[in-house]
Amino acid sequence: MAEKIPGWLERILLPRLSSIEGELKAFRGEVAGELKSINTRIDSLQIELQSRTASLEKEISSLRGELQSRVEGLEKEMQSRIGALEKELKSKVEGFERELQSRTMSLEKEVSSFRSEMQSKIGGLEKEMHSRIMSLEKEISSLRNEMNARFDSLETKVTLIEDVTKLKMEVKALTEKMAAVAKA
Repeated sequence: MAEKIPGWLERILLPRLSSIEGELKAFRGEVAGELKSINTRIDSLQIELQSRTASLEKEISSLRGELQSRVEGLEKEMQSRIGALEKELKSKVEGFERELQSRTMSLEKEVSSFRSEMQSKIGGLEKEMHSRIMSLEKEISSLRNEMNARFDSLETKVTLIEDVTKLKMEVKALTEKMAAVAKA
């Protein structure tokens, strides 16, 4: 049969236990707030990453469209010039035919050079986008590590509080035993 706790001991320990219980509830609330803050921060970074990625994709798409329209414009212009030159060359001597060939080759080199330059710029933009994405992934990884470290710290604090509570319960049991021994 369980012995009754002496009234004076109950009056001393109950307020303290209630206070500890309140502190534990407050601590749990703080932990929940921290977790919510961390989750909000991660969500914000993911949204920012998606936004930046979408922006870069739009920019690349725009550059591709611009490049394509420029190339098409150059091709049309080149075809127009060649057609005009062919009509003119038909009425002129062989020397003019050689000059036309020279100009045509020069234009082809220019177009080729322009294409190479544009491909190089697109490659640079793709590398920059990849670099930015990698940087954001590193930042997210860092935040996850920070969050894990905080969780580990919180787990240590919870374990410590549990140990303190166990010790208090053992002290209470010893006090009860000492009171029983003192009565006997």
